Amino acid sequence: MELQPEEQAWQTYVNFELRYKEIDRARTIYVRDAWFLIHSARRVYERAVEFFRDDFIDERLFIGFARFEEEGQKEHNCAKKTKELYKAYTIHEKKYGDRASIEDVIVSKRKFQYEQEVASNPQNYDAWFDYLRLIEGECDCKITPETYERAIANVPPCNEKNYWRRYIYLTCLELIPHKKFTFNKIWLLYAQFEIRCKDLNKARKTLDMAIGMCRRDKLFRGYIQLEIQLREFDRFRLLYEIFLEYRPENCVT
Repeated sequence: MELQPEEQAWQTYVNFELRYKEIDRARTIYVRDAWFLIHSARRVYERAVEFFRDDFIDERLFIGFARFEEEGQKEHNCAKKTKELYKAYTIHEKKYGDRASIEDVIVSKRKFQYEQEVASNPQNYDAWFDYLRLIEGECDCKITPETYERAIANVPPCNEKNYWRRYIYLTCLELIPHKKFTFNKIWLLYAQFEIRCKDLNKARKTLDMAIGMCRRDKLFRGYIQLEIQLREFDRFRLLYEIFLEYRPENCVT
C-alpha cells in the first residue's frame, strides 16, 4: 500500500478487512483511497498550471481547477486556493483575453462567492436573491430551476413573520412560469417590500430582473413611478427610453 496502487488493490484490501469483521479498518482504507485520488488530481492541476504558465495556459484549465476545489473540497485551505485561482485567472484574462472572457471570469468569481455565502448560512435569503439574479442573467434553463429549488428548500428556522417574508416572495417567484405568464403585482410588491426594508438597491435589482424577463407595461410603469417618487429623473428618463424601444407603438408612453 505504500506504493500507491491502483483502485482494485485498495478494494481487495477493503474486502480482506471486511471478511474479518474489521469495519473500522475497512473505513480507514476507504478514506486513504479517496484522499489519494483527490490529492493526485490536485497535483495534476498544479503541475499543468506551472507547466503552461501565463503565455500558453487555457481558460478551461483554470475553470476546471477552480471547480474541482470548490465542488469537491470544503476545507478552508481549499476555499482559499480557489480564490487565488480566480485571482490568477482574472489577471491572465486582463492581459490576454477579450471583454467577454473577462466578464465570464468576473461572473464565475461572483458565483463562487455566493455559493460560499449560502453554504455558510442557508437562510440568508438576501444572498439567495442576489445569486438567483446572477443565474437568471445567464439564461441557463437547467441551472436556474435547480438553484431556485435549493433556495426554497431552506425553510425559515422559526414561526416569526419577519423571517418568512423574503422566503414567501422567493417561493412565489420560483413557482411562476415567467416565460409563459407572470404576475406583475408580485414583482412590484416585492420591490415595495425591499423599499420598506430601506434597501433601494435590492428593489431596483428586482425590477431590473422583472423587466428583463417579462417586459410588461405595468412593470415598466411601476418602476418609472418609483423613480419619479424618488426624484431620480435621469433614471426614469432612461427607463422611458427602454420602454419606447420595446413598445414604440404605445402612443400613451
